[in-house]
Amino acid sequence: MKRVFKISYGVFKIVSVFCWFLLLFLMTINYQNDLDNLFEIFFYYSIFMGIVFKHQFNINLEIVVLLLFANVYYFIFIDYNGFNPWSYTRLWTGASMMYFAGKMFMTHQTKKYFPIILLTFAVGLFTYASLNMHLYITSHTPAGTRVAYDFWAGHPIGSTLMAAYYIAIGSLLFYAIFYIKLKTIYVNIILLAAIFVGAYHNILLSNRTYFVILFFTFIAMFPIHFVFKKKKALLEFAIVALLIGVLLTIYNTDVFGIMTQIESTRWFGRMEFLVENGFIADPRFQVYGLVWPQIFMYPLGGYQMDLGGLSHAHNLWLDVLYTAGPYPFILLVSYSLLTLFTLSKVLISKHVAQDTKVILLSIYLGMHLYFMVEPILDGVPYVFSMFCILNGSTYSYIRFINLKENKQKND
Repeated sequence: MKRVFKISYGVFKIVSVFCWFLLLFLMTINYQNDLDNLFEIFFYYSIFMGIVFKHQFNINLEIVVLLLFANVYYFIFIDYNGFNPWSYTRLWTGASMMYFAGKMFMTHQTKKYFPIILLTFAVGLFTYASLNMHLYITSHTPAGTRVAYDFWAGHPIGSTLMAAYYIAIGSLLFYAIFYIKLKTIYVNIILLAAIFVGAYHNILLSNRTYFVILFFTFIAMFPIHFVFKKKKALLEFAIVALLIGVLLTIYNTDVFGIMTQIESTRWFGRMEFLVENGFIADPRFQVYGLVWPQIFMYPLGGYQMDLGGLSHAHNLWLDVLYTAGPYPFILLVSYSLLTLFTLSKVLISKHVAQDTKVILLSIYLGMHLYFMVEPILDGVPYVFSMFCILNGSTYSYIRFINLKENKQKND
């Protein structure tokens, strides 16, 4: 009888974990455009999962600062904009709920699923973007049109905001190329296919953001990889450099008319302008110089700062400053620094697999770069909230890794 109960309980746990990941995936694809309700269901289900898997609950500084930020920002925001039902979850409860959900799910028993959480986040967002682009392509939208449409509700989504759903998958290019294992090679193949599909979609949308962030993330991972692999990395770099050389030769010789097709797109003209004029020519980067002298000029924000004619600062942290002033800005910066400190603990841990470190760092780097160039809370607030799932699960993941390590030392 005990054996039957033990087997049944084991099956129950497996099914429970599967349902948690299913809910996570449904959120990332914005299922039925009903994220408010999905967030609540996911939040309460994650608490249930924490109970099932005996989560050792604690109150940590990250969630305290995030809660403070959400409350201060939200009440200043509604003072200027009035209360709207949509803002309740998006700007007040969403991020904190998702952080807590990610934190509660991660226990001694579930920490082995941490890499799957990261990949589900990336693949789910990509799937949602692909569903939107399915409408774009099947409706014969002229290439270069910089608007896609939500698959579920049909509302327009600007191309720069569409990039939010491709960034996580695109940031895994380095991992997909350099961390190939025979047992899991199908994961690398799927990731590479998704990354190239994302590139095709972003060319159709004439979107530069995806490619710029993909490039910088890929380059930034080289020194990290060298630290992990040392001399072995040099051979791998040489092989990849050779492959890149072959691809450039194919492009420059216009094999299959690839160069002709790409250079005839609106996307190529926008990329060419960026290369010729540099980032300084982009008004989004000129805003940085305008904002810093005004940080404490407007204590409660109120959209009064001079942004050089722009309606947003195109930066998660600076847009908070523009909207609600320095108090929530400082809190959000503090929260971000705390999560990066937690990330650093994962990276230096000897008990975390290199693959996991590379996936985590790549996604964090890619998402933070995106947060630096777009109006997140006014444009894609749910993406920030879902990123908080990773923040919460990362905190609990390294916490339980360290608890296990300390226990082994004491034994």
